[in-house]
Amino acid sequence: MPARPRWLLAVPDAIRQLEALDRELLTRRDIEQLFGVSRARAAQLMHTFGADLTGYARTLPRTRLLQQLRTYREGTEFRVEQVRRAHLLSELRKARLTGIRVTVPVEALEGRLSGLPVGVVVERDRIEVRYAGAKEAVVKLVALAQALNHDYERFEALVAGEGTSG
Repeated sequence: MPARPRWLLAVPDAIRQLEALDRELLTRRDIEQLFGVSRARAAQLMHTFGADLTGYARTLPRTRLLQQLRTYREGTEFRVEQVRRAHLLSELRKARLTGIRVTVPVEALEGRLSGLPVGVVVERDRIEVRYAGAKEAVVKLVALAQALNHDYERFEALVAGEGTSG
C-alpha cells in the first residue's frame, strides 16, 4: 500500500488559512508553513499544484491552490484518510486503556543501581535481567529504569567499566 501524504489531513485548515490570506501569490515557504512539510516536500507540492516561474522563484496563485484543495477535500482519498486516521486514534486510545497492569513495589520505584533486584546485572557492554515470568520481568525492568533515572552518573561509570552492579 503506498504511503498516504501527511499533508492531506491539513487540507481543511489550509483552506481556512488561504481564505483569510490577503495576497494572491504563494511561495514555497508559504507551502511549508501551510502544510507543516519540509522544504523539499513543499517544492514537490508546488510542482504538483502547478506553480509558475515568477522571476527566479516559483509562485502559486492562491485562488488556484484553493480550488485544488477544495477538490481534494471532497475526494475519496481525503475521506479514506480521515477514516483511517480516526480508526488509528481509536485503536491507540484503546491500547492505552487496556495497557498492562502490574503491581510494582515502592522500593522498585525509588531504587538505585546499588539496590537492583536479584537477577538484574549492569556491567560494561551488558545488561542482564533474569526472571521467572512476565510480571516479574516487568517489575525488574521498571526497577532498572527507575534506578537508571535516579543514578545515571553511576550507570555511566558502570558502562565505562568502572565496576559492576547487581
